[in-house]
Amino acid sequence: MFAYIGTKIVERSLSGYAPDLGYRAHRDLGAAWIKSLGDTWESESITITRGAQEAFLILLCMHTQPGDPVLVEETTYLGLAHMLRLRNHHMVATPMDAEGIMPDELNERARSSKARLLFVSPTLQNPTGATMSLGRRQAIVGVARSNDLLIIEDNPFAALLSGQRPISLSSLAPERTFPLYSLSEYVAPAMRVCFMRCPSAYIQMAGGRQACADTRRALSAGGDRGGVAAERNSQEAV
Repeated sequence: MFAYIGTKIVERSLSGYAPDLGYRAHRDLGAAWIKSLGDTWESESITITRGAQEAFLILLCMHTQPGDPVLVEETTYLGLAHMLRLRNHHMVATPMDAEGIMPDELNERARSSKARLLFVSPTLQNPTGATMSLGRRQAIVGVARSNDLLIIEDNPFAALLSGQRPISLSSLAPERTFPLYSLSEYVAPAMRVCFMRCPSAYIQMAGGRQACADTRRALSAGGDRGGVAAERNSQEAV
């Protein structure tokens, strides 16, 4: 797949910009790769971003204003924490157990914070390695629907699981979930390519936001996949 993309690059004119959502051929290949990981996406629902952090920024611009609360895992991805701090978001840290975010705790914090977005990594969570059972995933989706939450489902390490992979949150709640699959963990750290699936109601909005989003400042804040305690960063962000 990647050799094919490389040979096609030289055939493209370098005098213009790529389409906002990415070239259709690349989106088709992304859909095929993601299908091999257990998710079935239509190419029309995919947008290609410069790594997962640009996808985070696009979604934050689409659905929040700087300073808004965002629900995150109690121990969360460092790059996300940096970006939320840059935009002065309040990180609402949700307690975790061996499977990840706890549904009752999430429900309580969603109701009290009135947050719009939930960031979650249900499979091999970074940095704890927790993986949610099907029952836990269904419970998280139930809380999201009852509180009208939109879910950012980050899957940086899902392909590393052996055997049958658990069903994704986006399969359980396709109308409100934005799943992300990036290549930097599967191929090489410098491969800053992420495939993001958008619910049909949001795909054109994502393209417009991608065209106007200035990512340089946010992406320079940190690019590694280390974890950070959300409670500490939440205090620093407010």
